[in-house]
Amino acid sequence: MKISSPWCSACVEMAVNTDIFELYLKRAYVDQDGRVSGSEAVLFFQASGLPKPVLA
Repeated sequence: MKISSPWCSACVEMAVNTDIFELYLKRAYVDQDGRVSGSEAVLFFQASGLPKPVLA
């Protein structure tokens, strides 16, 4: 018997989002110093593929 609950689906969604967030942070923290510098942020957002006017 499968039990379906909105809380369960919310937890699964949150876990997936956390995993994605962790991947993004690993890409942004190039030097792993615990913060994203300006140059790291520029590289991160340039890699997004968004047009420069959107990023400006």
